[in-house]
Amino acid sequence: MIRHRPTGSGHPYATTEDQRVPAFPVDGDPLELRVRAAPSVRSVVCEWTVDGGPPVVLDLAPVRASDGPGVVQQPAGQAHQADVQHGVRA
Repeated sequence: MIRHRPTGSGHPYATTEDQRVPAFPVDGDPLELRVRAAPSVRSVVCEWTVDGGPPVVLDLAPVRASDGPGVVQQPAGQAHQADVQHGVRA
């Protein structure tokens, strides 16, 4: 199972582990993509397209939800934890 809800739960002030932060990005500002995945998921990629241009493939790095949001670089093949998020900051 992989879950991504671009605007999260829809709560105006709360962010979730499976949403885009900020929910409505502004061109040129930092962006964080979050995905919630089952422990059996080995990797997650995002194909990001801007204004109909060619897609850019982003490898999302696994992080434990308990570690908080952000990108964690992990060695290839390292086992995922039971509660896993994937994310990338652009």
